[in-house]
Amino acid sequence: MIDNYNLDIFKENVRFLRIKSKLTQRTLADNLGCSNAMICDIEKGRSIPKMDFVINFCNFFGVDMNDLFLKNLIEVMHI
Repeated sequence: MIDNYNLDIFKENVRFLRIKSKLTQRTLADNLGCSNAMICDIEKGRSIPKMDFVINFCNFFGVDMNDLFLKNLIEVMHI
């Protein structure tokens, strides 16, 4: 089950991985086949993405889905 704590971690990890990869919201959206507004809404915690988005995101960045929701990747990656 996804609770607010997991969503906070998720949205921060989405933003961190995007910025770490030097991608704009639009560029990431183009790569994932969604709108840049959707990326913005996810990063601000206004939207919960569907599973297909999460799978595509994990594949694009090479991260484990559990890590995306359960670990603070900023701390894990020591950045």
